[in-house]
Amino acid sequence: MGGKPCYFGIRLQMNEATQSDFVVGLATTDTTLIASNPDDLVAFEKHDGDANIDFVTRTNGAETATDTGVDVVNNTAVVLEFYWDGDDTVYAYVNGVQKAAHTANLCQDEELTPSIAFLTGEALSHTMTVDWVRCIQFN
Repeated sequence: MGGKPCYFGIRLQMNEATQSDFVVGLATTDTTLIASNPDDLVAFEKHDGDANIDFVTRTNGAETATDTGVDVVNNTAVVLEFYWDGDDTVYAYVNGVQKAAHTANLCQDEELTPSIAFLTGEALSHTMTVDWVRCIQFN
């Protein structure tokens, strides 16, 4: 990923803000993204038991995480985006407002793939609806 600017964006909504998990962004290929907690990613995460949206950069297992200060609200769409300048900074946005700028734990040496994972946090059915997703890497 190093040396090439990249954009990722997604518009989603969930019917249950607290009893669910999600990871959306770029990560090493993994079929159990939430359970495995991959060593390399740039993503937004929401964990079971809270509604906080966190922005995370992780390389070789070392992590930098920022609480965006925005919570998921039941049945309310949210737009999550990040722009990686291709060098040393990833800027994270929620609903068009910058919420973080990470300069540490940027995965420069791995191939990352667009990734979306959702998991209910209880023995009930919950849903996450994705309106759109975009991922663009520039040369």
